Amino acid sequence: MKRVFIVIFCLAALSVTARAQQKSLHQLQQEFVDLRFGMFVHFGLPTFQEADWTDPDLSPSVFNPSRLDTRQWVKVAQSAGCKFICVSVKHHAGFCMWNTATTDYSIMNTPLGRDVLKELTTALQEAGMQVMYHFSILDTHHRIRPTIPFTPEKTEFIKAQLRELLTAYGPVNAIMFDGWDAPWGRISYADVSFPEIYNFIKDLQPNCLVMDLNGSKYPKEALFYSDISSYEQGAGQKISADINTLPAMSCYPLQRT
Repeated sequence: MKRVFIVIFCLAALSVTARAQQKSLHQLQQEFVDLRFGMFVHFGLPTFQEADWTDPDLSPSVFNPSRLDTRQWVKVAQSAGCKFICVSVKHHAGFCMWNTATTDYSIMNTPLGRDVLKELTTALQEAGMQVMYHFSILDTHHRIRPTIPFTPEKTEFIKAQLRELLTAYGPVNAIMFDGWDAPWGRISYADVSFPEIYNFIKDLQPNCLVMDLNGSKYPKEALFYSDISSYEQGAGQKISADINTLPAMSCYPLQRT
């Protein structure tokens, strides 16, 4: 009985420690705003097709960078004064930039054959910078799109990918979702339940902020379906420097694609 009590006591102590380390949403939002400046890295199959939206069945064989060095990315970000890097781990075509067991449409089946996300997150952790992910709910390769009926299996597929991303690469400060309830995407929060995905993320990493790149769709005075109001400035979504009172961010592109 004494050994059983000790085990239960240790588990309880670990639970108390975990709760003590969990931050309030307000604190997380303020810390995010205080970062002020970060780099968004959109790198993947679109890089090698010079397009934003690629052919959903484009062969992974085209992905063959000869001088890929994620530590160089981090050095560039640091030299510019960036406090975080948000990397596109999966864009609309469904190509995964990490070593995933959910599909063979990933970085591991390219001529490069390396886990780029692992290399980048390791470099960011060594540099003391924050890690954030950009993840598309719309997935044209795996047929997660509004023109094809939704099934519970598709939601489970998304959750399986998020579980990998939130358990294999250390702390993730934020996930920015894309292609979800957007006027052009038409995958609604009823098709893929926002509360279900949100709570799933918070169970895995309570301090991970959840954002949907859809800020301009909703009234400016409140947060809807998001911890941070996010604006895709290249798509015409503008954040007001004069009247905005929400924790918010705006993604500003450097080039057309």
